[in-house]
Amino acid sequence: ELNLTKITAMEEAEFAALEETIQRAPIKAEAFNGFCPSSLLIVGENADPEAFSAYAEKALSRAARLGGKIAVLGAGKSRCVPEGFSPETACRQLREAFDLCATVAGRYGMTVALEPLNSRETNLVNTVSDALTICKQVNNPHGKCLADFFHVYQSGESLDDIRSAGHWLVHTHIA
Repeated sequence: ELNLTKITAMEEAEFAALEETIQRAPIKAEAFNGFCPSSLLIVGENADPEAFSAYAEKALSRAARLGGKIAVLGAGKSRCVPEGFSPETACRQLREAFDLCATVAGRYGMTVALEPLNSRETNLVNTVSDALTICKQVNNPHGKCLADFFHVYQSGESLDDIRSAGHWLVHTHIA
């Protein structure tokens, strides 16, 4: 997996050189993590949907140019619900951002995988079951979920929870 934040921040000449290197490489870059910088907030009163939309377009277009199939939306700090902020509003904001990402990804033949992170990394979407709920609510064919076994273990989830994700589960991380 390549880091999408770093790729998106590259100047065009640097990115073009990376693109050329990857095109010649025998192993392709099909998955991308590190979706966005922690300063780009997805939820909370300081969230900026327009900035996030512009960022997602640039990031996913670059990932697609590199042969990307999956972009992982972890972004724990970006989706952390601020103290005193409505959890319901934050969840709505996350659903909207996820749907936007999935829609943009679909235009590039990609899928966005929502990554549950343990409670030490974020306070919104901590289990595969949480991610599955968001995926079903958004119901975008290019928006799926991920299971990272480190976070599954940290959150005390069972393997049955992962199994229940069924066709919504599109990517895994093993640690």
